[in-house]
Amino acid sequence: MPADAPARTDGEALARELVKQKKLTKFQAEQIYAGKGKALTLGNYAILDKLGQGGMGMVLKARHRRMDRLVALKVMSPAALKSPDAVKRFYREVQAAAKLEHPNIVTAYDADEANGTHFWSCNSSTATICQSW
Repeated sequence: MPADAPARTDGEALARELVKQKKLTKFQAEQIYAGKGKALTLGNYAILDKLGQGGMGMVLKARHRRMDRLVALKVMSPAALKSPDAVKRFYREVQAAAKLEHPNIVTAYDADEANGTHFWSCNSSTATICQSW
């Protein structure tokens, strides 16, 4: 690449190379390039991809950084957080999912709040159930 090439080209080339080497996912590279790199961590989780979005929030593919476990994270949207009833409903859903354990039912692994963002994690293989949450 010529020395006078714009930094943007260098950044794009670096991002493509990191994705090619599987050091970053395409989603992560896009977020970093858009200046949203801080949004790629949520508590103990590294965000890998966006799986879906609905009225209550979004579902993200993530990896628990200490346990090295792939999960789906159900994250409440900022708009839903404005409703105390929606927050109560969110935590009732978490508690119900935590009590169930069956291959065809989403099992909650963890629930937390980080920097005002409420979320819970479940098995990533059941993430398709949650995608339009």
